[in-house]
Amino acid sequence: MEHRIRTNPIFAIFLVAASAFILGVSALTGPSVNTITGVVLLVLGILQLSRPLIVVTEGEIQFRNLLGMTLRRVPYTLDNLDVSDELPKIDGQPVKGFSTWALDGKALAGFREEILSRQASRDPQP
Repeated sequence: MEHRIRTNPIFAIFLVAASAFILGVSALTGPSVNTITGVVLLVLGILQLSRPLIVVTEGEIQFRNLLGMTLRRVPYTLDNLDVSDELPKIDGQPVKGFSTWALDGKALAGFREEILSRQASRDPQP
């Protein structure tokens, strides 16, 4: 099991559109400092569309930056992970780094469903 959770694609698409506008204006008016801004926004938008910020593997949640480097690792087991609320909790404490407004909702829902189904299959039914 490996879930890759990216940022909300709306933010990335907005960055790419803004960079296209800035680069288009720079092409019409000539190179300026704004050309650098357009290139930076384009790179950030493409990285947000292609790179996951959170990778959930078997027993570990990895938080990564846009370059792909792992910044933080949070170990978990199915016994201490609670995904019944909006944000995942480990031992009753919310996992810092999950924000529902900034992450892709579909990927987050897929992760939540996978964990809930695995927890349900482990628990004996009365």
